[in-house]
Amino acid sequence: MLDRMHKTAISERELARNIVRKLPWLTASISTVAFLLTALILNNEQDAAFSLHLKSDSILAALAFNSVTPLRQFGLTLLTSFFAHTDWNHFFSNVVWLVLFGSAIELRQKKLRLLNALAIGHLIAVIGGYVTATAFAGPELLLGMSGGVCFVALMWLAETQSIARSISVLLLLGGLSSFQSVGFLMTHVAPALGGLLLGMFFKKRTAIKTTETTQRSL
Repeated sequence: MLDRMHKTAISERELARNIVRKLPWLTASISTVAFLLTALILNNEQDAAFSLHLKSDSILAALAFNSVTPLRQFGLTLLTSFFAHTDWNHFFSNVVWLVLFGSAIELRQKKLRLLNALAIGHLIAVIGGYVTATAFAGPELLLGMSGGVCFVALMWLAETQSIARSISVLLLLGGLSSFQSVGFLMTHVAPALGGLLLGMFFKKRTAIKTTETTQRSL
């Protein structure tokens, strides 16, 4: 009886460990860091507004990627601009989609893929912001994880859903850009297109592997 109770306790502890291991810790950690940094900023800057209207001496402006001086602070703004947000609406609109799509990718045991996708998407957005500022006289500052989230969302859709559905989402996002500035196209739609192409690549690679595995088993 005692031996059975001991084995049951061990199995329950092992089950709890497995559940904890399979939680989307990377997504949760990124969301938490973004929340804490945004809360700290907005607590000190109650009048913080969208990046078009940021004061040059504000904390947000210091953390933002600046197209005029892209390598200031030893390039650290490439990282800080990802986590910093201009207001709570900006923060939640990004984090909700990050939790939905980021968790879906991470729970498939693809933490490194998620991290790389967020980094690539944010880099595309930064480059897009730089081009917008220098070629189209757009806003100099870039803040938020929108580029990374758009990349991740379309990558997941292209890999797991039909191509037609993924392209329709991209076209919808592109349609929204007609009501926005050129900057929206460069910092949201461009990363989304990159994510779509990478997701299609992963889907094709998975199909090839499945075919090869099937042929070996025959």
